[in-house]
Order: sequence, then C-alpha cells, then structure tokens
Amino acid sequence: MNTAYALKNVHLIHGDLNRNLQKNMTILVNEQGLIQDIGRDHALNIPSHYTTIDLSGKYVMPGLINAHVHLFADGKPFSLSVSEGLLQFAYDRILNTKFGRNVLKKRMKRNALTALHAGVTTMRSVGEFFYTDVQSYGMRLTTVTLSVPIC
Repeated sequence: MNTAYALKNVHLIHGDLNRNLQKNMTILVNEQGLIQDIGRDHALNIPSHYTTIDLSGKYVMPGLINAHVHLFADGKPFSLSVSEGLLQFAYDRILNTKFGRNVLKKRMKRNALTALHAGVTTMRSVGEFFYTDVQSYGMRLTTVTLSVPIC
C-alpha cells in the first residue's frame, strides 16, 4: 500500500463489552496499511498527503478470525452419498492431477477472498487435499487491503 488514508465519519465497533459504539470517528491508516491513529473527527489533525474517504453512516470493526477453515469447501452444507471406491477414484484420478490441483488452488483462493469480503481477516486452515493450503501460501491476500466493501 503506497497511499495513506483518513477514513472519516465512521461508526467504530471495538468488539468488546467495555466500549460502546463510537460515532463520527476518523481512522488514519498510514502508507504501510497500519492504523496510525483513531479519534473524533474534529480532534484529529489529518496530514495533507492523506487521501480522505467519507464513510458517513458506515461501520468499521476489527477483522474476524476463523480458526477452523477448510478452504476447498465454500461452507455451504451438502450431502454426499457415494461409495468409498468412487471417492478414492475421484481423489486419485481427478484431484491428484495437475489440473485437479490447479482447480483446488483457484477454489481455495476464491473461498478465502469471499471470507475476506465478509470481514474475516485471519484464518487457520486445518487441512486441505495434498497440503495445498501450505503450498499455496504464495497466494497472499494482503494485496486487497482496503478494497473490501465497507457496509
């Protein structure tokens, strides 16, 4: 991230029981994508090189954590009633191919981006086919910083 931002007029949710919703706050995000300061709109001095984004009526909250994720699955319920032999065949002959692994990687990235757009910023993968989650660490999602829709 090479641009610094001032997110103005946000309703800030802290995510703990000790603090209430704070309205009309400004969040300063520096060029490295780190929160530099948070304060009332009228109380913060916004540096002139910061790009100001008016988020009136929008909410900002800490990123969510999903500590049990299987990125090959999209989280929708499904029922599978096939034989072990058919599952083994699919695993050996379809998934365990260059094509199958590429499909898995694309699916995992799509599912990770879907979670990110829903507010999940930290995930703990608990197992994927062929350790694809470990091998795909290079798909880094940090490049989508601040492109998440703010609702």
